[in-house]
Amino acid sequence: MQVPSKGDPQRPIELAIRSTRLLGVASTAFGLVMVFAFGYFNRFQHFRKYFIGIGMLVWFIPGVLFLTASWFMRRRSRAGVVTALATAGVQGLFAAAIFAGSLTLEPVSPIPVLVAALWAAALGQLLVHLWKSLESVRLDTAHVRGFDALSAPPPAPQSSPPLPVLPLEVDAPGSK
Repeated sequence: MQVPSKGDPQRPIELAIRSTRLLGVASTAFGLVMVFAFGYFNRFQHFRKYFIGIGMLVWFIPGVLFLTASWFMRRRSRAGVVTALATAGVQGLFAAAIFAGSLTLEPVSPIPVLVAALWAAALGQLLVHLWKSLESVRLDTAHVRGFDALSAPPPAPQSSPPLPVLPLEVDAPGSK
């Protein structure tokens, strides 16, 4: 689906849905790599549980929450936007902690610093899109939730008397 033009009130929610879905897929994939490659397949058995826990808590679970929130936001649910806001905020704190840790702990390598900085920037942009989309969800009139009660059509005029449903005892001719 194309993003609506600037000035369209649906633009923020569409950008938020796209960004949430993209970050959800990336976060879930990175979480699976952390859990399996560095967790279950780690040579050092002592560190397996730490990598599995960190991979699940920091990347996999937020990724699944992002994907679920994007599904709800596609249906213009305010709960989806609020869930994505909370998840992005918490994951932004994790990204800031990873960025600070990769700058201060030895050995300092440019790859983790760059990845953490880009991840924090993407989460910041997502937070801006989500904040702007709260108004879009409130103003949305194109998506109707629930159902409308329909009234029954008026009865058709009857020209003949209704036919009996149960058989009636009719005197046979000549029985008296």
